[in-house]
Amino acid sequence: MPTHAGPMPFTVLLAWSCGGDVLVTQKDAPAGGAPAFSLEAAISPAAGVVTGTVLTCAAAAADTDGAALTPRYDWTVAALPVATGDTYTVRAADTDVGDRVDCTATAVGADGEAITSAASVSVENTPPQLHDVAIAPGTLVFNDSRITCTASVTDPDEDGLAATFSWLVSGSDVGTGAVLDLDTTAAQPLDPVVCQAQVDDSHGGSDSVGVVVVLDNRAPTEPTVAIAPASPTVAVDDLVCSASGSTDADGQAITTTYAWSSSLGAAETGDTVPSSATVPGEAWTCTATASDGMAAVSASARVVVAESDCGDPLVDVDGHSYPTVEIGTQCWMASNLKATHDASGAAISRWCCDCSLYGGMYDWSTVMNGSTADGAQGICPDGWHVPSDADWFTLETHIEPTLTDPGYIGWNETTIGDALSSAGPYGFDWQTGGFGTGGSSCNYDYDRVLYWTSTDHSSDEAVSRLFNTGFSGSNRDLRLKGFGFYVRCIQD
Repeated sequence: MPTHAGPMPFTVLLAWSCGGDVLVTQKDAPAGGAPAFSLEAAISPAAGVVTGTVLTCAAAAADTDGAALTPRYDWTVAALPVATGDTYTVRAADTDVGDRVDCTATAVGADGEAITSAASVSVENTPPQLHDVAIAPGTLVFNDSRITCTASVTDPDEDGLAATFSWLVSGSDVGTGAVLDLDTTAAQPLDPVVCQAQVDDSHGGSDSVGVVVVLDNRAPTEPTVAIAPASPTVAVDDLVCSASGSTDADGQAITTTYAWSSSLGAAETGDTVPSSATVPGEAWTCTATASDGMAAVSASARVVVAESDCGDPLVDVDGHSYPTVEIGTQCWMASNLKATHDASGAAISRWCCDCSLYGGMYDWSTVMNGSTADGAQGICPDGWHVPSDADWFTLETHIEPTLTDPGYIGWNETTIGDALSSAGPYGFDWQTGGFGTGGSSCNYDYDRVLYWTSTDHSSDEAVSRLFNTGFSGSNRDLRLKGFGFYVRCIQD
């Protein structure tokens, strides 16, 4: 209700006499009277008032004669004056959350009488706000990095608020605090790492903001690539590629793959190029690729395949070493084959009169390793083959050019046998190892030796060669494939 103040109205009576009559006159009080509010004071907005809100106070008053009066507005908080005028901007310096802000409107009439009307609102809480939430560094972050989360806080009601931080890796809690050492977690490349910033004020207000960084992947280090042997011999040495030294800073498992390319256009995969795939003078490059499943790095090595030098020892898959000898355009083993495995490592059967001295004896199908082709590798080392009938004839005609019939049967009238014996000049050095008739039996009197050729004749017979101390020449004949004869391999 409005209140009133000021002098009360009054009437003055005057009388005088004129010719015996008395005249009485009434003089009224000054015009106006007590003012009144036609619109009580009100504050807008009436709710949702927080620090920074602009409040407007409005009221309407008039004198009793209807003349409008202009109220004066006074703002107080806890009875302390904070502003005048019809507006007030709520300030944290003036108020606390929950304080009442009062606006008092005062209207003064023409006679000086004053009336007042008051309204009030309560100051509500402004929740704090997070700004500039960030993870540093924001790029090139790895699973052993140390990262920091930062955030700024604003709260118009309360000073000194600071954010708290929690960390998640792929959705799992891994720590609190502004700093996270990823090396203490099980984080892996491409995992999302979240910093969750939180701030709370003393009035229940809060704000939460999450930021994320995805861990980068580091490729493995470049491997060191080597090819063995470093100086391979054509058709003899497998080329074996190996990669070592590659590491992964992220701790991921490394897988290594190999790819080969030849200067002649050939290609292989895997860590090995078989000797059978090599060509003299050919360069092979092995590219080893180390991968962690996300990134890969490659390195290469290169070798050139050389022709074997006739006269160098030949080593078979069992480790037996054989001297070699060049006769004309051919390169021959200068001792008999002793192998118990073929070039691929598969076991083969043999029988012996004295394997350490004479070598092994093999039936023809074993010698050919299942083939019937002239010049087949058979059980010879890689790069070598079972000499064909034609290979033998080339050897014979090199020694005795007068031998002109490649299909002769029996003994020839030459000195080929003597020339190829251990007493001859060529280094072929056949010895009288005899032959086998089957099983473990031997048939020799230290006077002869028989060799298989790779030339098939029939289902039962193949072409052979025979030398005997009682004959100067060489013997070509057809003999049963089931017999056990010796083998001299010839280079491809």
